[in-house]
Amino acid sequence: MVEYYESELMNLIATYMWALMRVGTMLMVMPIFSAKGLPNNIKLGIIIVITAAMMPVIPKAPDINLLGLEMVLISGQQILIGAMIGMIMQMVFNAVVFGGQGISTSAGLSFASMMDPASGETVPVVAQLLVILTTLLFITIDGHHIMIEMIAESFTTLPIGLQGIARTDITDVANWVTKIFAGGVVLALPTIGAILMVNVGFGVITKASPQISIFTIGIPITIFLSFMIMWVTLPSMMNQFLNMVESAFEIIRAIIVAKQG
Repeated sequence: MVEYYESELMNLIATYMWALMRVGTMLMVMPIFSAKGLPNNIKLGIIIVITAAMMPVIPKAPDINLLGLEMVLISGQQILIGAMIGMIMQMVFNAVVFGGQGISTSAGLSFASMMDPASGETVPVVAQLLVILTTLLFITIDGHHIMIEMIAESFTTLPIGLQGIARTDITDVANWVTKIFAGGVVLALPTIGAILMVNVGFGVITKASPQISIFTIGIPITIFLSFMIMWVTLPSMMNQFLNMVESAFEIIRAIIVAKQG
């Protein structure tokens, strides 16, 4: 009887540790939770609590030798699954930064940069503004809760074991990333197009009246109009962001449900 209880305890610990790897990797990669401004001890506490809350719905791990090669392979699969799910949503926010950089370049604001507290990198202020707005929108639609719900569902459809992310899944994600960055261009396209028309208008004015110093009055007016244009086109940019988030949810569901059965 003692050996039976010991094996059950070891299986429970192994299940929790492997679940911790999958959940922890996703949270450390996905937006919001991966912010560098969030202390590591708080991140660890969130990961431990969320994993513990999921334990009642997580199937038991296979009974294997925890000191063998299979243990290493299963651990690698859990890390890969969590990283894949978190990275997909992170790519959406990277596409937003990409679109914001395009707007900054068109508006002549690329020189105005600041440190992004989430990634720890220097990005244009316009891109940072879009990241803040999209992050608030993501929280408003409970996107972080949906991500946690899907990682919990993945333990049923993609249980802990040697079977994990297939090569075809990685290819599908790579193809999706190219589309999502195209979505980032679409997000910024209305603003970039309107700014381009403003610059064309200044070019016509300069051609008609060469005595006007375009560098004296053109740059301030262009920056002012750029902010006005961004204000007008902001709803369309947020709608495009929601479309990209929905696309991310669909590709994540396709990966975790494809293995069901």
